[in-house]
Amino acid sequence: YVRAYKQSKRHYGARAIVNAGLSVLLDHNSHVQEVFFAFGGMSGAVVRAPNAENFIAGKKWGDENVLKQLIQVLYEEFQLSFSVTGGMATYRKTLIVGFITKFWYDVTKSANIAELSPDIENSIGEIKRGVSKGSQTIGRPEKGNKIVGKPISHASAMKQATGEAIYVDDIPRIEAIEQNSYFPTTPQLAREDVEKGFEEADYIFEGEARSGAQEHFYLETNASLVIPKEDDEFEVHSGCQNPTSPQERIADVLGIAANKVTSRVKRVGGAFGGKETKSLYVSTALAVSAWQLRKPVRCMLDRDEDIIMTGQRHPFLGRWKVGLTKDRKILAYDLKLYLNGGGTTDYTIVVAQVSLLATDGCYYIPNVRFIGYPCKTNIISTTVFRGFGQLKQYSFLK
Repeated sequence: YVRAYKQSKRHYGARAIVNAGLSVLLDHNSHVQEVFFAFGGMSGAVVRAPNAENFIAGKKWGDENVLKQLIQVLYEEFQLSFSVTGGMATYRKTLIVGFITKFWYDVTKSANIAELSPDIENSIGEIKRGVSKGSQTIGRPEKGNKIVGKPISHASAMKQATGEAIYVDDIPRIEAIEQNSYFPTTPQLAREDVEKGFEEADYIFEGEARSGAQEHFYLETNASLVIPKEDDEFEVHSGCQNPTSPQERIADVLGIAANKVTSRVKRVGGAFGGKETKSLYVSTALAVSAWQLRKPVRCMLDRDEDIIMTGQRHPFLGRWKVGLTKDRKILAYDLKLYLNGGGTTDYTIVVAQVSLLATDGCYYIPNVRFIGYPCKTNIISTTVFRGFGQLKQYSFLK
């Protein structure tokens, strides 16, 4: 008898939390002749349960006391710490017990070893769920003051659906603007006289536009391997988008010449700008460890660690003023552009400069004044993201 089981967070298209491949060969008296218990999700690879297999060998299948002892052996065999990758140590052990129990009764029924209670028999097969469905009737006559049953939209649903809803992480810290907390460089771009343009305009409009942060979420998180060589030389393997950076920064940190550091990038593993500078967090730290230990050191960040440490696309706030003529031509455009750079500059100044260059897009506007304010705030420094600076300004211009 052979069965396979899987438990995941979703029924389809999801990785298993724990899965199992179980088989047993019984003789004509229902004694176990051969058994295999294999589990995924209990270690870094698929693992067998040799203690449980040895225990059950020769025992009678269908004996409730044997099942209870088998479960105890499994509990003792799989000792997962609470710090296990992926977590849920207790839940995973519970899943193993559930799989074995289900397999036990499934084989008991299939081999006609014993009669099962209706509750146990119902739990053996796969529980199939139909497609979820529902209905709502719109336009019923309103009777009385009762709210229940009336088709009333959520107060903020429209803003959430259109993207107008403002969340804390989506915008620059207003405190930075109020307290003039900016990095020293304030890039500016101007043409002709914007104030004169407004004087000549027939219509003037003012407003604000915002765009939020964005996580890079590359396929492979930041990872690096540093190998010490002879004469204080080091070989560095990383996914950095700029192979020169690890060479220069590691040389700086260790106080050695740059030509003693060989930087190798075979595959980036996805980056989108997120590994221009942020990969240095890992490679420089490993270089110090390799220097002290004189042994190769490797590290790959978990996804949550990578997201916490590496920063995102810059959130922007644009305060704009535009003047138009009666024939709808843009005569003047004034923009104050605030971008949340976090605690250090990283690429923030470059992003601000590129943003200003892209601000008027494909249009010729005779009078413009664009000023970028790189805000210094108390979050991890933000960084470049594919199309940095340009995409935000095109949307602001539209």
